[in-house]
Amino acid sequence: MSKWADLPHDILIEIIRRLSIYDDFVIFAAVYKSWQNYTDIYVYKCVLSRNPWSFVTHEYDCDCIIMVIYSNYHTLAFTRPGNKAWINIKSQSRCFDDLALYKGKFYAIDCHGKVFVCHINDDIAFTEPIAFYNGTEDFIPKYIVESSGDLLLVSRRRGGSYLLEELIEDNPIVTIGFTIVKLECSTEVGSEDEYKWVNVDGLGDQALFVGGNSSVCLSASRLNGWKANSIYFTDDNREFHHSTLNGGGYDMGVFSLEDGSIKQHYQGKSLSFLLQSGTFNLHLHNAYFGLNI
Repeated sequence: MSKWADLPHDILIEIIRRLSIYDDFVIFAAVYKSWQNYTDIYVYKCVLSRNPWSFVTHEYDCDCIIMVIYSNYHTLAFTRPGNKAWINIKSQSRCFDDLALYKGKFYAIDCHGKVFVCHINDDIAFTEPIAFYNGTEDFIPKYIVESSGDLLLVSRRRGGSYLLEELIEDNPIVTIGFTIVKLECSTEVGSEDEYKWVNVDGLGDQALFVGGNSSVCLSASRLNGWKANSIYFTDDNREFHHSTLNGGGYDMGVFSLEDGSIKQHYQGKSLSFLLQSGTFNLHLHNAYFGLNI
């Protein structure tokens, strides 16, 4: 009987396409080290420029742009409906945390807090740095999202211990709050400080959703049961899931910008054996589009 590691490339790709949950991907990559190269097709976040399906022509809209953060290096790539390959986006940076569509353009933020606008011309694409936010550490996830006509940058405030040598059960790493700023044009247009950050104290009727998925801000009054002026967050701090004896998946809840309180948004048993937490794992990990990168 042949070894699993000796399976042909085409068969391995077919196996990956049939994996449905994140746990399966992890097990797949752990079987043999040589298989870990195939996990580079992981897509961490995905944003579309428009609906890829035209209800008028009943065909795919080839002008739709699909942009992703992918691979272990969290780099940028894009494609269009009908294309058979992804196109990498040239950038000064890697390790992007989030991306968003704002006023018809894609924006991305890296782990250092540098914000880029993405320029796409046919199959030529590159990023241009436009602003830098130094209000948080590199390892703290950062999110960008459009809300009521503004481009917001959202960063977590976390408490607890980042462990180096031993596990501490009674001092887990958890979210204790959020900081929100918005990007505005400076009065000195054309200078090095063309853009500036302005603090945001509230979201009004909006409810913000951040975590392992692409960030989104929606009107709470149109969503039954959702709380306005609140941030719904899931535990996307996978790098530090090993830092407590309980493992990851606990850092989830609803943060109120009105009073600063945090409440659980779901109580139940985790269905993931990797995240044995008391709350359900709401992440939608690693969408796979069946295209080559």
